[in-house]
Amino acid sequence: MPMTHTPTSNCLNEWYRFIFNEVRDGIVLIDAGSGKIIDANPEYQRQTGYRLNELQNMFVWQLRPKEKQDEAERYFRQLTSQGMGSSVEVEFQRPDGSICPVEFFAGITNIEGRAYWLSISRDVTERRRVEEKIRYSENLYRTIFETTGTAMAIDDVNRRLMLVNTKFANLAGYEKEQLEGKRSWTEFVAPEDLERMKESSDERKAHPERHNPSTYEFVWIDRFNNRHNILINSDTLIGTPMTIASLLDITEYKQALVEAEKAQSEARSFRESERLKTELLSMVSHELRTPLTAIKGLVTSLLRKDVCWDPTDERDFLESINREADRLARLIGDLLDMTRLESGSLTMSPDWFRPEEIVSSIQSEIDNLCCAHHFSVSIEPRLPQLFVDITRIGQVLVNLIENSVRFSLNRTEINLKVTHGDGSVVFTVSDSGCGIPAEVGERVFDRFYQLHRGTRGVNGTGLGLAICRAIVEAHQGSIGYCSELGHGSTFWFRIPSGASIDGH
Repeated sequence: MPMTHTPTSNCLNEWYRFIFNEVRDGIVLIDAGSGKIIDANPEYQRQTGYRLNELQNMFVWQLRPKEKQDEAERYFRQLTSQGMGSSVEVEFQRPDGSICPVEFFAGITNIEGRAYWLSISRDVTERRRVEEKIRYSENLYRTIFETTGTAMAIDDVNRRLMLVNTKFANLAGYEKEQLEGKRSWTEFVAPEDLERMKESSDERKAHPERHNPSTYEFVWIDRFNNRHNILINSDTLIGTPMTIASLLDITEYKQALVEAEKAQSEARSFRESERLKTELLSMVSHELRTPLTAIKGLVTSLLRKDVCWDPTDERDFLESINREADRLARLIGDLLDMTRLESGSLTMSPDWFRPEEIVSSIQSEIDNLCCAHHFSVSIEPRLPQLFVDITRIGQVLVNLIENSVRFSLNRTEINLKVTHGDGSVVFTVSDSGCGIPAEVGERVFDRFYQLHRGTRGVNGTGLGLAICRAIVEAHQGSIGYCSELGHGSTFWFRIPSGASIDGH
């Protein structure tokens, strides 16, 4: 009879301690009555972030995040009172604040007549990371699949629809649940295109290892017998016999192409003509009425026989009438100039003038415009003469200054500077008004464009800057601006010194 060897108590203790210390799962022994930690192996210490001597001074629920400790203690008491084991996933909060998710299995055992919880915990950090990546990947591709902008579907080896997005379902006239795994895409292909598409599908499925994308048009017939022109792009999911396809409904696009080919040019021309006519009539009726109403009111007041106006009041009235008449003259001038520009008949009468003479020629208009503002002029000395139409260049300056007045508060500064640089004389008008949004860009120079259309107290035809650009460019110059919303604008134009005017 062979002899058996029975390990001694010390050997068993060393054996169990070796397993306890070397096992890759955390092991902890907890007093069932108090919840205090009695012993823990090195892996459990790593999971919690505490050394053994620290753990032995803690209750097991104190390893949880602070906001969950009360709940954890109640759960521990409940399990202890019921004497039931537990398997659950929880999170340990380490001393440095980091979180270690674990899955633990616990059961009650009796040692020398005293109840203890023996718990085995497994770090699931990596598993969670993998699961999160899988969830992210699944959500990402599902989102892309669902929001790609086209109808999309994946079929199996039997041409059965395995996965479709909402656009595909809408195109078919069914809910997604009525299509996935239940219907074939062949049900929706027009008879004249079916055989061709089957052959293409069979070829892909016979050689799934090939990457063979194809794009073509076909006719789709939905559940309600409506016909759609479809542009399809399909390819094999590499390594599988399945096909992924995106379908774009181009029915309306093709119809629009036919209609556009017939009437696009005519419609565009008509719309533009109507728009300009409407804007012109609206602008003229409003802008003419405003100064005429003011002039009529002032003259009526002066002609009243029951009121004796003193000379100061009469002069104020007459100055107001003069300003409104100037405004009316500028409006009519702008309209006539725009008509001449459109017809190419705007003429220039150039001669040689010093920049100082140009500014002096409009001094009275500046005084009338800027009577409620602080206006300053700075002219660099010894500037070269310019071969210009002094009236037209003065018109540009008046337009720019008038815009600054219109969009600036009273008693704010408006500055005119005349400098020399890069072979040109540069006229700059700056203010501290409301500014121009960056997105407006060069549209400020378009005909009838009004930045603050409809704003009370802000009037204009939307023609001034368009005329300014035409005049400056006729002098072989350039015009532009810079602006910061809420902090004012600076408009400039440059006239090359010694340049001739177009046509002269």
